[in-house]
Amino acid sequence: MNIVERAASGLPSRPAEASVLWRTVIPGARAHGLWIDPDGDRVLVSDGWGVAFSALRLRALSLEDGRELTSVRLGNAPRTMALETQGAWLAATDTKLFRLDRKSLKVTTKWTTRVPRYSDDLVVGGGYAHTANHAAPALHSIDLETGAVKRRLLENDVRVHASRGRLIAICGDGGVWSADFGLATAPKRIAQAPPVCATATDGHGGLWLSLGQGLVREPSKVFRAEPTPWLGVVADAAFNDLLSVDLGALFWDFAVSSDARRISVITVAPRGEKNAVASFRTSNYDCEGWLRAPAGFEVQRVSPDRKLGFATKPLDGEDVSAVELICFGLSRAG
Repeated sequence: MNIVERAASGLPSRPAEASVLWRTVIPGARAHGLWIDPDGDRVLVSDGWGVAFSALRLRALSLEDGRELTSVRLGNAPRTMALETQGAWLAATDTKLFRLDRKSLKVTTKWTTRVPRYSDDLVVGGGYAHTANHAAPALHSIDLETGAVKRRLLENDVRVHASRGRLIAICGDGGVWSADFGLATAPKRIAQAPPVCATATDGHGGLWLSLGQGLVREPSKVFRAEPTPWLGVVADAAFNDLLSVDLGALFWDFAVSSDARRISVITVAPRGEKNAVASFRTSNYDCEGWLRAPAGFEVQRVSPDRKLGFATKPLDGEDVSAVELICFGLSRAG
């Protein structure tokens, strides 16, 4: 893979204060899942740790004002979710897979046997659900009609995406693998990038990478490596060329707009707090803005398409198992 380096420009000396659009409270002390409906008017939020399994809810909140629209109990919190082509949500918990009505969140189908455990990624294509756990060297497919499961071994820290009618799996060492939906044949290694710690694809099938080692594995512990300022962009279908952009700010997590025109990264402060978001135009990698969430909040998810960010902060007081969730704009006008 040929690598071309360049630097972004226009990053301010420090982030400005973000404009908070709404606030609400979500049960659970931490580890709340959050998914933005790409075409709808809602964000899905799961309750976090500290809530009894029987009481855990997945909640649909209005993007306009944060009010709860509907909710569902699944017996556990979703670890990952994805939309099917027909419009229903698929939600994977620790050991089960559910199909949910997109509007009401009512469970319409569930799979409870042979479901791969602890999925972190979920990709739908060709009548199959494909899952990966970031701590395991395996890629799975689930036939959504028969429930049959296939498993293919790759390497550690697998991330999986759909791109141009096929599966693309990226491992922590930078290996890029291609596979057909359903995993009827073994994945093929098609390219080698530098080590990565996060990945994304846009609506055109382009591959985006947070360049830098993700996890450090030592005999007695596993911990996250240092954040990186480098964004990797692979736009060609053959995966021959990699554009490596120094954004000037340290980050692990990021999101790219569906039209590939905007990238937003969750920047990491000197003490490790993920408390600000920097956004860039991908035509020239000029910074559009760098905005900081209010004190004490950690940014959980960003949407370059909606120009929104979401952050949480534990509620004050002892024995309180809940967080305040805020939605803020990714521009000074909100």
